[in-house]
Amino acid sequence: MNKVVATFKNARRDLPFKKANEVTLNEIYKVNAVFSVNGKFGIRYFVSLEKDNDFFNFNLPTGQNENAKAICSDVDSVNAINNGECGVKINTYHSKKYNRECVNVEWVNITPF
Repeated sequence: MNKVVATFKNARRDLPFKKANEVTLNEIYKVNAVFSVNGKFGIRYFVSLEKDNDFFNFNLPTGQNENAKAICSDVDSVNAINNGECGVKINTYHSKKYNRECVNVEWVNITPF
């Protein structure tokens, strides 16, 4: 069990969710919080994002579970998010294994705005 070391000061779970086809790909979105929820297939993570006064939640791909878990349990990472220094860049790629479009999220450092 992860120990809670800090809290997100701009956390908003009640925002609408957007899918990859509803966001501008390769744009950087500011992260306001990272959340975990118990879903049908286990724990999943999502982020609360912001860009140009557009606030929404976005499900992280399962490949980001370990990163999201580490962020939530690291006080420096939480503080960086609270200070507006963390963003994500959302992209898609074609998976040959599953023969479909998949989502990739890249974590980036940003200058607060």
